[in-house]
Amino acid sequence: MFSFLEEIAKLSGLPFDIFNENFKVINFGNKVIYIEQFKNIISFENFEIVIKLSHGVIKITGENLKIKNMNLNTIVINGNIKTMEIS
Repeated sequence: MFSFLEEIAKLSGLPFDIFNENFKVINFGNKVIYIEQFKNIISFENFEIVIKLSHGVIKITGENLKIKNMNLNTIVINGNIKTMEIS
């Protein structure tokens, strides 16, 4: 049976386990990124933010990056977002 998440894992080259942890990353027009179920912030600069996920990290690069909102399991980042890498 076809599984959307299995197909995304295969196409992205990421392990399927990452998708089972139920984290979500939503990019709104390269101006706002919403991340759900993050673990912690590894580094924070106005040009790069690195965030720990359950199995890996997400690195966001750009200009004037700011943490707009954060609570125990969600974070909202805004700015001029250039790249977003999940590894």
